[in-house]
Amino acid sequence: MSTVNIVHNFKNFKVKVSPNDHLNDALEKSVTHFKLIKREETRFVLFHNKTPVALDLPWRFLNLPAGANLELLELGEVVNTDKSLDLANIKIRFIVNQHYGSIMQQVNISDNITDILQGVATLQKWDDQYLKSSRITLQIFSKMYTIEELANHSFQSIGITNSLSIRVTLPGNGTENVEANPEPVIAQTTVTPVEPAEYLKPEIPSLPQHQPIAYVPSTTPIADQVSQAEAEDDFEMTIEQARRYQQILKKKTGNLGGPLMTKRMREEMEQKNKSHIVVSECLVRIKFPDLTYLEIRFLPTDSTHVIYEQVAQSLIDEQQQFKLYYPHPQKHVENSLEKELVKDMQFGLKTILLYESEPTNKGPFLKSELLKGATVLSMDISDKETGRSSQDQKKPSGKVPTVKKTLNKVPKWLKLSKK
Repeated sequence: MSTVNIVHNFKNFKVKVSPNDHLNDALEKSVTHFKLIKREETRFVLFHNKTPVALDLPWRFLNLPAGANLELLELGEVVNTDKSLDLANIKIRFIVNQHYGSIMQQVNISDNITDILQGVATLQKWDDQYLKSSRITLQIFSKMYTIEELANHSFQSIGITNSLSIRVTLPGNGTENVEANPEPVIAQTTVTPVEPAEYLKPEIPSLPQHQPIAYVPSTTPIADQVSQAEAEDDFEMTIEQARRYQQILKKKTGNLGGPLMTKRMREEMEQKNKSHIVVSECLVRIKFPDLTYLEIRFLPTDSTHVIYEQVAQSLIDEQQQFKLYYPHPQKHVENSLEKELVKDMQFGLKTILLYESEPTNKGPFLKSELLKGATVLSMDISDKETGRSSQDQKKPSGKVPTVKKTLNKVPKWLKLSKK
């Protein structure tokens, strides 16, 4: 149980708050204690170091010390006094694509959003095709608005009372919704609108469709690959490893620091994020029982029958009966001419399937011409980390010596006293 000290006209009032209490309750108690009269044109606000305190958040999220001094003022008093603190004025940073960049504007929360955007267009000298287009979108927090939806709205009406950044996306071309006989516009290079980082599409090299590529397992044990790649006293973490580790922690902790969400809300957000990913092609990798892989690229509109057909053409026995399964959980992929990969089967950018022959055999399965040009599967270790070229990895000389770990050499991270 913590205590806050509320000050009003040089008078103090102490209120006890628990970690889950909202300061709105403390505000009500202090208004009653000081016998203040509520008026329609003003409202009471708590300030800490000339900064308004959120009244709708639990005490544990406010990061305020126990016994903090909070000043009780009326909003009308704050706006009309000469304290260099004006809650009605905020700063908005507009980030505009199409090479216009960003611009900072000081606005009033009661100003019309479209009027302010018109002023931004005048300052940045937008082209006429963008000024006449109705396909302009604004991203405020994580929600997207069209310019028509914000026609009669102010910043305060959509909940904006603090300074923030707004991303403005202009259309790729302004030919739609433009008045007849427009003035000629000089052709310019179209810049793709910037997307949020979590929705960026993974880059896949452009390769011919339906061209099979084989992968074979490495003959070198994984333990030996690790011994060759890492020395005993090498504990440096690369930037890529740190980012991967950060993503793992974020998934385990539920992305602490962001909004608290229930399981249903997290599932809805994950589903929404998946829906933003546009699948231009499906990279499918089929795993065989002999640990060989077959990788083929398909179009999103291809059917599952095309996958079966391409896999059968890559087998030694093209008449071999087989089935394909999802790995986790194991689910049969039906051989159908009607089911499309993305629309019906929900294939992603990268999908792995398991091969099962009928009757069961241990292989080999793939044709010899595919295995001759096969790529060796090894650990995902870059040449910069290992210090070896790709040619040295493909041609191991003789037996690979293993690194013998001893305690004769003290690691760099172990600091021992001289006593």
